[in-house]
Amino acid sequence: YIAQLLSASGREEKRPAPRTPASRDTTSGPPNTPLLQARQQLPAWPCRGRLLEVVTKHQVTMVVGETGCGKSTQVPQFLLE
Repeated sequence: YIAQLLSASGREEKRPAPRTPASRDTTSGPPNTPLLQARQQLPAWPCRGRLLEVVTKHQVTMVVGETGCGKSTQVPQFLLE
């Protein structure tokens, strides 16, 4: 499971908003598909909202978790969505 979300400095830093394609609706999250339902069963899913908050506030974020928790597959997908 994702054990901790750590920032490098603990202080909030202002940085420019990420660029997103104008045609993409980024407020709705991932589309509701059978794949989404499978992703929601993975250990990383409950941490999705908190992870996105921390990454938005801190320029550097360290994600620590057990093998198979979704660090290298689900976290990048969360950020892309």
